Amino acid sequence: MSLANKYNSAVNKFSWQTDQTFEFFKLQDLFMKDRDEVHTLRGLWVNEDSKYGPSPAAVLDDRYVNLPRYMLQKVRDIIADDDAVNDINAGKVGFTVYQYNNDKYDKTCFSIRFVDINPDEDNLPFN
Repeated sequence: MSLANKYNSAVNKFSWQTDQTFEFFKLQDLFMKDRDEVHTLRGLWVNEDSKYGPSPAAVLDDRYVNLPRYMLQKVRDIIADDDAVNDINAGKVGFTVYQYNNDKYDKTCFSIRFVDINPDEDNLPFN
């Protein structure tokens, strides 16, 4: 891979086409709707123009999902990894949402666990 291709992050590497009707959802919304669902990941990106600085986000079949800020570098690493991008484009990656308590701020928070998806089988999250 050329240096230009590797570091020109403005290029969309994901094949899934979003729709102008897509809305942003919080992880909490997904968790409350169906906490055991495996959500097929269709793409990732970093919103560099966010009010509070760069923010990672995921693309699902019908919506965008804001991801926790602590995942920013991980999302950037995934976008830079051609094998990971190919797996996402092939529908082989998903995630589940879980909740946890942030003891420092005594607050309930939400995050994701990535899941390997086999399109030919039922998909269950791995713990």
